[in-house]
Amino acid sequence: MPNNLITAEQSKRITSLRFVLIILIFFIHNVLDYTESNGARISLEVPEYVRIIRYLISQILAASAVPLFTLISSYLLFSKNEPYKLVLQKKSKSILLPYVLWTIISILYFFCIQSISDKFYQSPLLNVRQFRLIDWIDIFCGLFTSRAPFPMVMQMWFLRDLFILIVFHKPIKKIIDKFPAASIITLTVLWVANFEHLNISHEVILFFCLGYYAVKFKVSIDIFDKLKWVDLLFVYIATATVELFFPSSVIFIHKVNIIMGVFFFLKLSKVLVANTKLYLKLEYLAGFSFFVYAAHEPTLNAVSNVWYRIFPMTNGYILFEYFGAILITVIFVLAVGILLKKKLPLIYNVLSGSR
Repeated sequence: MPNNLITAEQSKRITSLRFVLIILIFFIHNVLDYTESNGARISLEVPEYVRIIRYLISQILAASAVPLFTLISSYLLFSKNEPYKLVLQKKSKSILLPYVLWTIISILYFFCIQSISDKFYQSPLLNVRQFRLIDWIDIFCGLFTSRAPFPMVMQMWFLRDLFILIVFHKPIKKIIDKFPAASIITLTVLWVANFEHLNISHEVILFFCLGYYAVKFKVSIDIFDKLKWVDLLFVYIATATVELFFPSSVIFIHKVNIIMGVFFFLKLSKVLVANTKLYLKLEYLAGFSFFVYAAHEPTLNAVSNVWYRIFPMTNGYILFEYFGAILITVIFVLAVGILLKKKLPLIYNVLSGSR
């Protein structure tokens, strides 16, 4: 497999998508359906137009973010065709080390907060002062207790799954090489059937393998340029509309929209790169993608919790929170990342996997 499979232009297109996809993940994690008061949950009465907007963004458009991240990561991995030992060394530094460190930071955070007052984070999954041995193990794994399939730092589940697949990428490659048709058919059927009994996402497994298929059969990002915008948008809007209003009538429509979203963003990347000023900004922001991703979940939760205590969560205010909480979180976490990189670059590099 050649090491120069990815051109400079293709590399730019991948870079242009990194921060955009991260922001979409924010929207997945900020669909607030209830508030809390005196320990009780109060369901929100969400207007239909708010439900539609949130569903279109969080459940349809953003649903392609993690699959596309997986596809890109796998494509880059198999394109370079580096020695196995070197791959493990690099990925341990860029994925495993920050994964462990962010988990330790979370442990310290919850311990400190709970030491101040036992009213905070009373859930058995977060109450570190009462953890059993298996809980201490599973905060890193997210595979063995009721917290499965999520580790303590919930958003890190993707990095866990990705690292596991990277560890086994050589045998995965051999299996696909020997049974290319059977492999893709089996993985697709399991994905469509929502088979999730391994506590590792079959969606991530499928798109990781698709990354290798793309390298194996020399399918580059340029191929999506052949799609006409009018055709792509017509089909995407049509399938999104079906899912939005008839989700139970067409069983596989959500999977179709994930694929359509992947096509959409890969084609969009050419537009993003073509605008030089826009690309330079996205390139700069891409350097903070990992840090923003790692830090966003607790920050977003905190912002949302403060938000609904200040503003009424009715009618348009729900939509106000949907966008406003994310905007504040992005600005805050990005500012912290920029400041940390400037003042404490060594710490920043370790936490962000030397990105």
